[in-house]
Amino acid sequence: MPNKLIRIFDEYADAEGARDALLQAGYDKDAVRVSVRDDEAGPVEGNFAVGNAMPDEDKTYARNFEKPAQRGTVMVEVSAADRASIDAASKVLEDFGGRDIDALTP
Repeated sequence: MPNKLIRIFDEYADAEGARDALLQAGYDKDAVRVSVRDDEAGPVEGNFAVGNAMPDEDKTYARNFEKPAQRGTVMVEVSAADRASIDAASKVLEDFGGRDIDALTP
């Protein structure tokens, strides 16, 4: 049974960079998967019609909508036959900003 590793990224480009690095290191292309999870509620920042801006600000649009931020929507999954390969993949993913999904929950 293969070992599995999942890491979460905020930016798709970081996840793709990590995938490319794993492929260059010899991991099989079918063993490294990148997926994007969209949240129907929208970005965690930058999508609010009210509440972000101070009442006396005249830059409401810029403050509320200019820089939307998605977080934790990109997942990289690695499958490998042995624990050493998973440990090496974990280091690569960490170098690109991947976070352990278990560490994100209380």
